[in-house]
Amino acid sequence: MLLLVLPGPACNRSHSGRPVFPVRGQVLLDGKPLPGVVVVFHPAGEWGPDEGRPRAETDADGRFTVSTYGAGDGAPAGKYKVAVFELRPDEGETVTHTDVIRPGTPRRAGPPAVYANPDSSGLSAQVAEGPNELDPLRLKSGPRGPTRPVPLPEID
Repeated sequence: MLLLVLPGPACNRSHSGRPVFPVRGQVLLDGKPLPGVVVVFHPAGEWGPDEGRPRAETDADGRFTVSTYGAGDGAPAGKYKVAVFELRPDEGETVTHTDVIRPGTPRRAGPPAVYANPDSSGLSAQVAEGPNELDPLRLKSGPRGPTRPVPLPEID
């Protein structure tokens, strides 16, 4: 008799990496949805240097779905420090007041620089086995300045 074990929809294992679980959330700036920012989960525990960092991009409502090994697959269970930053698509640098689609057009400000570093952001998340709906990541306006997000390993 042949027995097949298939992972259920709440758990996915890709590339020989850790099992991942669905993670969804939302980013708010001063209580309002923050679209077009990158959210990166930095593991608080042991993590290999070649393992990708779970990450997501917010939609028009500030909502996101986390990816680690592939699009929307989720994140491994554990505790994370979280960084949130906005990218300029052509250079990979943070932006503050420039609309990248219509340069020079004023736009709603992105997150303050303090949130681009997981050690200074004050943001954290806990991912459990099974589906995860995180509490909103609540950011507050503040001083802006140049910052560089923590570099991430490439995802295949």
